[in-house]
Amino acid sequence: LTVVVMTSSSSSLDVCCASMSYLFHACRKMVGLNAILSDDYMFDIVRLSVGYELKKLLTMEVFLLDKLSSTREVMPEVAAIVIIQPTDANLRLLEEELSEPKYSGYSIFLSHSPQNESFLSKLASFDVYHRVKFVEVLFMNYYPIDQDVFSFEIPNVINPGKEMRPSSRRRCINGIVSLCAALKIQPRVRFQQNSIDCEMLANHADALCIKDKHDTDSLLLILDRRIDIVTPLLVPWTYRAMVHDFFGIHNNKLDTSSFAEVVSPDEAPVFSPPHDLFLQHHKDTHIADILQTVPILKRDIDTFSKLSEELKTAKTVSDMAKIVDQIPILREKSDIATKHFKLLQEVNTFYRDNNIHKDENTSFLMLQLLVCSERKGSFLKTLKKTLAGSTFSNSEKLRLCLLYSACHGAYSETSKLLHDFNLDHHAEIVDAFQKYYGENNASTEYNPFQLAKKVTIYNEDEAEYDMFSHTPVLAHLLNDVIKGTLSTTDFPGCDVKAEKQRVKKLVVFFVGGTTYEEAKIINRFSTKSGIKAVVGGTTVHNFNSFCGDVKATL
Repeated sequence: LTVVVMTSSSSSLDVCCASMSYLFHACRKMVGLNAILSDDYMFDIVRLSVGYELKKLLTMEVFLLDKLSSTREVMPEVAAIVIIQPTDANLRLLEEELSEPKYSGYSIFLSHSPQNESFLSKLASFDVYHRVKFVEVLFMNYYPIDQDVFSFEIPNVINPGKEMRPSSRRRCINGIVSLCAALKIQPRVRFQQNSIDCEMLANHADALCIKDKHDTDSLLLILDRRIDIVTPLLVPWTYRAMVHDFFGIHNNKLDTSSFAEVVSPDEAPVFSPPHDLFLQHHKDTHIADILQTVPILKRDIDTFSKLSEELKTAKTVSDMAKIVDQIPILREKSDIATKHFKLLQEVNTFYRDNNIHKDENTSFLMLQLLVCSERKGSFLKTLKKTLAGSTFSNSEKLRLCLLYSACHGAYSETSKLLHDFNLDHHAEIVDAFQKYYGENNASTEYNPFQLAKKVTIYNEDEAEYDMFSHTPVLAHLLNDVIKGTLSTTDFPGCDVKAEKQRVKKLVVFFVGGTTYEEAKIINRFSTKSGIKAVVGGTTVHNFNSFCGDVKATL
């Protein structure tokens, strides 16, 4: 057996398009009825690639999506498309599968080239019935969250003072190489100098992503989450970021465990911009504006309901045919409208019940901005009053404490305060946060607290809402990339030319996770600068997941 490396036909910097291109290529390789078999990791990526709409696979004559580890019946008239990672565990599953083949043939697609040199020879020895048709590498080793957002779904990566775990490092390297190959770029690499993990990944990526020579116009910028700890701590105010913060979005599926209406995990709503027209237009819409779309959503729901009633009373075949022709499109619009109508009700309820912004005197959004704008002593009085009161939830109180401790270096003082107000379990997280963040960025020119209030062209439309005005560090880094003034001391290149090139294609990767606020900045950067850009990370954080990563350092 030999491995064929398949390249994507997509030339755009679109992670979803590249992933779909690979998947459809795999489905077209086998003629007739097909079944897709995957490991746990690739199973989720396949489903995510089609927006959990398996009917899209039916157009490729794929009628079954299952896991290689599951118990399945024999189907001699069906060919199997196996999409897996080249791991020892999967090799054992293939040995078991090929010893008693259930399908007419097997086309095997690997998420990256095998690192174990004996992988292919062992696979060949297992194929005693000669059912394996070929083996290819499909560069799908990443989660395509949106056209310009990707994730590797690796939690708890950063451990201050220590190198990244070998298993996490391998997954990051394989993911970065896979992404760059999928996007058809061979970028020069720059990295955050004060992060061991960033430097290590940059050197590996620079060596593995390059087949012949670097592109003259593409750049991979590898950053450490600790360059900006403010963004994941703040309550956001745009639709997708707020939904993720309030409830949680995992691989484009909503966590509905806190919803008023009980929804089983299997029936959780899909929150996928590439497969949802409303979300494409409104994912980064301000909360005040998104709530104004409720009447439009209600109209779409009522239009479909009215059409259904008209079908019942239609008197002629011609009238029925006209109505039936409209049903598929209007049903899809109605389903999307119903989903967002219900979700916005949940958002509004959470927003109101947690006093995110009731008025200027009762507004968590206002409080979180005062942390850095007021002097330490002045805000300390406000913080004590907040901790003693019942206006805000314990989660919001913890946000303020983490922001205060990092901004003013008051970790011990904040930890004592939490103990004094019987919030001992939160004091642990403040202690962990000191270890996680410490003085990591105190000496750099990209200080997240100093840059937070400096508006850029990528968020200037939010400046009119003073309490919503926050600028992630990424926005300032992007400005410097365009101008060619990104610090070569803080962000050196793996080769000197990386520090001088003009960039037309940009991939930003956060070790320790990115956020949807940064995804919003990347989207606006691409629109306003004309530079194609994508952002991703080891995960996509909300406040709770970020605190989980911080706590894991203890």
